[in-house]
Amino acid sequence: MIRRDQISALWSVTAGFAILLTAGCATNGRYKDFAESAAASGAPGAIVELMRAGKRLELGDVSALSRSGVTDEVLMDYLKRQRAVYLLQDREVTYLRESGVTQPVIDYLATTPKKLNRRLYPKGYVPGGVCRPAYAGLYGR
Repeated sequence: MIRRDQISALWSVTAGFAILLTAGCATNGRYKDFAESAAASGAPGAIVELMRAGKRLELGDVSALSRSGVTDEVLMDYLKRQRAVYLLQDREVTYLRESGVTQPVIDYLATTPKKLNRRLYPKGYVPGGVCRPAYAGLYGR
């Protein structure tokens, strides 16, 4: 015979599993509008599926989306929501320009490392620089 505490534990596990399942649906739904907009513009199906899943876009994907007519607004909103960081070198910026990506999108991609630094490091900390302890200067040093 099943005890009352076993039923309670089983119910908790079942409820937790149901929450996990629905949380995944909400995450995928978050990117659905972006994917539908890209599909309506004629973007390649593989890239639309990446967007639907909320995956990081490679530079070639960004280029293909721009060529297929996806607006800068949709593209940049997707990239902002995705929070991916792109470390662009000169040759990659040239590639993006030559493949038809607009300057506002390139500028956004180029600034993503700075946005990452703001999220990871506390105010006043300079990555790679000399970091003074918080108490420096309090004791006359």
